[in-house]
Amino acid sequence: MRPLPARAWPNGSVVAEYRPPADELPPALAAWFTLGYDEQAQWRRLSAGPPLAEVTGRLGGLPRDFLDDRVSLPALAADVLGAHVLDTPEVRALAGYPEARGGAAVGLWLVAGQPLSGLTAVAALGLRLAPVVPPARWLAEPDRREEAARLFLLWCGYHPAGETPEAAQTFAVRLDSLSRDRELAVAAAEHLHRMEVQRRLRERRAQEAAARYTHE
Repeated sequence: MRPLPARAWPNGSVVAEYRPPADELPPALAAWFTLGYDEQAQWRRLSAGPPLAEVTGRLGGLPRDFLDDRVSLPALAADVLGAHVLDTPEVRALAGYPEARGGAAVGLWLVAGQPLSGLTAVAALGLRLAPVVPPARWLAEPDRREEAARLFLLWCGYHPAGETPEAAQTFAVRLDSLSRDRELAVAAAEHLHRMEVQRRLRERRAQEAAARYTHE
């Protein structure tokens, strides 16, 4: 989860209008960026959460039924988080990308076992991580399981118990599959930069329109 260039992080209030060029990034990953979450800011507001081993241990006990594609993801999200999540941008995005389904289901399993508010964390696993590393690898490979657990805790607003926020970020950066894939990391940075350029153009046009209206 290495922070991308500061200029690339968009203002969440406007990015929903952006539509990425085809084939630029995995579509689900582009959808995560479109939600407009600020990862750098998230690292600055963490508090201590459960031990990392508790989360990785629960990951290892994931029922295979949660990965069954025949189970409706929105229905599963409503069962775990409540029916109010069905109209959220996160659930709509997760339901729109088949590659996000497994990661989101893993997130819902984790939320179901923790007293955490986890819709953003569910979206992060489904849209931010699953397009880069398939969830089957989270269950089979210790490093990928730890990566998923750390990403989940980050977007729940926590760092693992017994770690400082700085240490937690260092460990997460070291494991981050997106940053480790050089070509994909460059594509993501370019994608986010284009989003920022689009945002600035919209702001400028809005200012020019307001100025014309004032002078009329």
